[in-house]
Amino acid sequence: MARAFERFLRGETSGPGWAVLRGTLVPAAFVYGAVAAMRSAAQRRAPDRLAIPVISVGNPTVGGTGKTPFVRMLARRLVARGERPLILSRGYGASAASGLDEEGESLRRDVPEASVAQDKDRFRAAAPFLRSDPKPTVAVLDDAAQALRFHRDLDIQLVDATRPFGAGWTLPAGALREPPRAVGRADLVVATRADGVPEALRARTRELLLRHGAPEPVLWSRHAPDRLLPEGDPPGTLAGQKVFLVSGIARPESFQATVAELGATVVGLRTHPDHHPYTAEDLAAVDRAARGAGADLILATGKDGPKLAALPAPGLPLHYLEVVVALEADGDEVLDAALERVLRTADDGG
Repeated sequence: MARAFERFLRGETSGPGWAVLRGTLVPAAFVYGAVAAMRSAAQRRAPDRLAIPVISVGNPTVGGTGKTPFVRMLARRLVARGERPLILSRGYGASAASGLDEEGESLRRDVPEASVAQDKDRFRAAAPFLRSDPKPTVAVLDDAAQALRFHRDLDIQLVDATRPFGAGWTLPAGALREPPRAVGRADLVVATRADGVPEALRARTRELLLRHGAPEPVLWSRHAPDRLLPEGDPPGTLAGQKVFLVSGIARPESFQATVAELGATVVGLRTHPDHHPYTAEDLAAVDRAARGAGADLILATGKDGPKLAALPAPGLPLHYLEVVVALEADGDEVLDAALERVLRTADDGG
């Protein structure tokens, strides 16, 4: 039922029952949207500043736009420029040992040159790093489109390439966290998961974004499978294999499509809520289901894999697939130019 409601929020359901449900929730959505707009306006009047440039990455909707892979790509790009990025996020379900949730741990593992900190108060999280030597040179705010108490030098918003505003309503009648015009605050808007999206649909998405004030040009990105972990094998080794998928992400169907495109046969899928705290029994149940389906191996998302790998090993081999974000057309040049402006201004003392 939770997955069905997520599809409802994204505008992917049809039928009289769903229409009635949306109608009953629209009054609450108007209230939610008005409160969100007032909160945003209040926060923007006198935003607080960090002592280093700030790049915000977020989205106008709840879930499913691939923020973590984008932040990973952005952090690696900053490192390649000689910067020392500090990635700041709220964190959900952080482990007592590391102080990070699974997304924070994956960023720390995949971009070891970056510092990663999580706290509902991002200023508090940043403070000890800004006192360190050498201190970070740029902050990346993860999932921060609505964290407007921060001054940001570059505001990047991610939207789904097919449904940038979900069902078009704010919560709880749709997936929007605030009214669509909020994309007008962005310096860059990136339409993600654009793989295979036909030109006609891209044109409609672009027109809708521009109508609500998004800046031009709208950038497009795709999620490309990068490697199979923990061994680091190329993803093409999945071809011809029977795989059982396990996923705790907002859009499990995109994971399934990616694996199928690699030439694997998907014999089963076990989904869990986003940020699911996996247990040994969860993995044992997946192993039983996978064996019953005749799978050769269990394949998890890059987000879920490290948590599952920390549990007692299943009978079948367990792998997880890491994806990377690739910008299309002149997207790399546009992003690099935006980063250059922000970092050059900081170097000049502006």
